[in-house]
Amino acid sequence: MPFLEIEAGITLYYEERGSGNRHIISARSRLEHAASYTGILAGMGYHVIEIQLRGYGKSTHISKDYGSGWYDIWADDVAKASGLLGVGQFVYTGVSHGAGVGWHLIRRHPEKLLAFAGVVCGPHTKDGKDIGDERKRTLECALDEETWKAYCLERFHRDCADPPEGLSEAERAELVENAQEKYQAFLEMDRWERLISPRKPFPDIETEEGLIRELQKINLPCLFLGGMFDPISTVENMIRTGRAVRDSKTILYQDSDHGLSRRYPRRVAEDIDAFLRGRILQ
Repeated sequence: MPFLEIEAGITLYYEERGSGNRHIISARSRLEHAASYTGILAGMGYHVIEIQLRGYGKSTHISKDYGSGWYDIWADDVAKASGLLGVGQFVYTGVSHGAGVGWHLIRRHPEKLLAFAGVVCGPHTKDGKDIGDERKRTLECALDEETWKAYCLERFHRDCADPPEGLSEAERAELVENAQEKYQAFLEMDRWERLISPRKPFPDIETEEGLIRELQKINLPCLFLGGMFDPISTVENMIRTGRAVRDSKTILYQDSDHGLSRRYPRRVAEDIDAFLRGRILQ
């Protein structure tokens, strides 16, 4: 299996798809195989490297809480991994918490990045709470085995519910397979994985005004993709971010929620490909 030792005692699991010098790096807690927009991007000619975040799955598990430092640590891990893999500048893409890693990469290692494609990327509203409601519920359910199993099953049914109209039979089957992969991965999480709480991105910023000022500093081609019915990365979050980041592009899918990349993997990949071709591959 491909592993990278990024520091003493810490190894990251990663998977590669595609080849060549058009590198896209993504990082998240669970690497997807069915209904994977990054897999489709690899089929479009990109060299995709997907990293499993420290603390999860086959990467080193962490038995302590890094507090508000999780996103900084994850971003530094990705930067180190790119160097160990011999990757120069790259496009970063991430979904939800994976997009949070992207925000902190921009802040800490902008020289590494050609562009950022954030899917349901927020950042979360600065409302005085350091974690969102869904993460809070996850942490509450994590403490009891039977409660955790019920929570995982609830999420599985939610992920399978209300598939988009117009999907082919094969696309519907992939959507269900993706949900099954996720369900199994959640069931197999150990206690430390369940209790990871990265807080919201930019934990040092307390107000929306401060967050907007931070976003206005970004000078990098950015694409933001979101769903109109996303209760986590809300429409308001996406519009605020699109307004703040200069020369960015925001795309909102009318009939999607936080599961956008799972519901429309090909469309998401096509939107990212079109953006990159127009901005950095001319």
